[in-house]
Amino acid sequence: MRARAAIACGYGRPGVTHVSAREAYVAVRLGVTASAALAVPSALLYGVSDFSTGLSARSMRVVSATTVSYTLAAVVMLISLAVTGGQWSPAAILWGAAAGAFAIIGLLAFYAAMAAGPMSIASPLIAVLEAVVPVAVALVLGDHLVWWAWLAIVAAIVAGVLLAADRSAASVQISQKAVLLAIVSGSALGLSVVALNAAPKVGRLIPGVCETLIGLVVLAAFTVTSRARTKARATPRPPESRIKGEPVRRQQGVLLAATGGLLLGGANALLIAALHTGSLAIVGVLVSLYPVPTIVLARLALNERLATLQITGATLALLAAAALALT
Repeated sequence: MRARAAIACGYGRPGVTHVSAREAYVAVRLGVTASAALAVPSALLYGVSDFSTGLSARSMRVVSATTVSYTLAAVVMLISLAVTGGQWSPAAILWGAAAGAFAIIGLLAFYAAMAAGPMSIASPLIAVLEAVVPVAVALVLGDHLVWWAWLAIVAAIVAGVLLAADRSAASVQISQKAVLLAIVSGSALGLSVVALNAAPKVGRLIPGVCETLIGLVVLAAFTVTSRARTKARATPRPPESRIKGEPVRRQQGVLLAATGGLLLGGANALLIAALHTGSLAIVGVLVSLYPVPTIVLARLALNERLATLQITGATLALLAAAALALT
């Protein structure tokens, strides 16, 4: 991040001989503030999108719900690309494709985990792993941050652990299946963020568009295979499922998934913009705070109650986000 800021100030450019330490510091700080201002709204959109699509996955097949969501996300990304533009290159396409492969694996596992277990636990557990991967990569690449920024990063990760750790009788519980799905999801989603960060910045939203389109191709293959198996088995699907005793029709599931897709597209665009302006570690951790809106919505809509440790974790997550935003 500092290297990019130094270049922006003039280091390495012909004819530029000196940039003061204060100017370099201001450039670095502006970059962090700008990335935080983009990453936090991205996290909020991801959280609401996850709740909406995760809820739809309880009345539809996971692949069907994800397909609807991805289709709308692709529309948003394509419109955004038409507005912002970008430079096409093999690197932008390849890194976008890699991000798409990781993202679709992560999202399929994510929505399956959200359908299999309580959202207020599955979501933060995935977020912890999703935050660890970019931070680990940033450390390997030599990312330099002030000490309190790293302290805030650790606090955010601890917050995710607290959100998922409580197993008292008063708290909601998570199944072993949901835990395994969460591990797969968090690791894959973290790698997708790393891949997007590695893409050329001049590509702007092109890697994100490639990511979404790759996901749609994979989902189309899943859909064709699933329909073939369904016809072969001739097993009728139930017309509706139940959430807290209330019927949820397929049409409602489609609407929820479509809403989640629109929000997902916006969140992806903001994430890429944040990666272009700041540190991979900071952006990765701030975006991984998306469980906070998911938990709030799960509490309000599904009456999923949180224990003391989980409330503490949510509060710590918010404080960590504020500290990173002010770094």
